[in-house]
Amino acid sequence: MAGDELEMDLGAAAGALARAMVAAEKPILDEAGLSMWEYVVLDALVDATAISQTELSRRTRRDPTRLGHLLDELTERGLVERARSTDRRRVTVSMTPAGRRSHGGVKQRIRAMEESFLRSAVGDAGGSTARALLSRLGRAARDLGGPGSDV
Repeated sequence: MAGDELEMDLGAAAGALARAMVAAEKPILDEAGLSMWEYVVLDALVDATAISQTELSRRTRRDPTRLGHLLDELTERGLVERARSTDRRRVTVSMTPAGRRSHGGVKQRIRAMEESFLRSAVGDAGGSTARALLSRLGRAARDLGGPGSDV
């Protein structure tokens, strides 16, 4: 049957899920005073001691100029630090302790919202399976290639 959720195209299902997650994350981010892109930047920095601004641009798929503006805001608010190399050709970016606290609190709230969503959608027992499957699909999608595939 055409309306059956099992027959939904993957693109349509992924799009609906992405829109719903973005909408559900927005109040959490708003309360923390972060935009979605600021959170994406912090998330890309969480496991790094310091990375180059060029690498951060690649990881976040953010234009270097736009990333620079985001980093200006995050630096001004004390969430990240930038340091220029001694030869002045490279800028490294790292998260401050305040940035780690902010990111950690937001990540915890987003994860709780996601867990609640998964429980309501697939039940208690299926939540971890659904998360693992979605993660595998996300990695596989990156392997397909094409514009935006590594987002």
